[in-house]
Amino acid sequence: PKNFAFCLERAQVSRNFATKRNHLIMSALHFRPATADDARFVARHVLEALHWHMYDEPLNAEQRQAWDELTAVCRRDDVLYSYKHALLAKIGDEPVGLILAYDGADYHPLRTRTFALLPTFAGMDVDSMEDEAVAGEYYIDSLAVAPSQRGKGVGAALLAQAVAQAAQLGLRPTLLVDPDNPAARRLYEAGGFRESGAVTAFGQTYLRMQA
Repeated sequence: PKNFAFCLERAQVSRNFATKRNHLIMSALHFRPATADDARFVARHVLEALHWHMYDEPLNAEQRQAWDELTAVCRRDDVLYSYKHALLAKIGDEPVGLILAYDGADYHPLRTRTFALLPTFAGMDVDSMEDEAVAGEYYIDSLAVAPSQRGKGVGAALLAQAVAQAAQLGLRPTLLVDPDNPAARRLYEAGGFRESGAVTAFGQTYLRMQA
């Protein structure tokens, strides 16, 4: 039928447009290490990766408080969420995502210090939790992309940057994924990660994946 053929043609045009748009985005994408001046951006996207929904409008009081507290922590260089551990993805002058990763060797003491500085998480017994990372691993702690740029390859490009950095350091790329998040798992599998056990932390069991 003519209408069906028209719909197929229109769908193909839409797919071609989306492909060209994504190619343009990827050609404009570049990366740089975060600085202390990026602490607020880093904090927002770490919380976004933790499912705090930091692009809600408006943010509630708890979200704003957590963002302010974590921003101060991200300015430090002796914590898990330090700006020094973050790589930004940018399109032009606009940061559109980040990946935060680090050597797992000092994970336990850094986790203790980090959460002691965050009143929002007061009362959480982090010392009794399993360690998310250990020596010999390059732990990909947080990966987040601004909502307007999702589904365009930015997350995959950031993940590839982290895997390359791990190779330079001679460490094994490692991350955790929520088993109820199949989209994230597909992204990691496409990046060469495979399931390698499980870790229980922050009251939830995550799949452990390594490349």
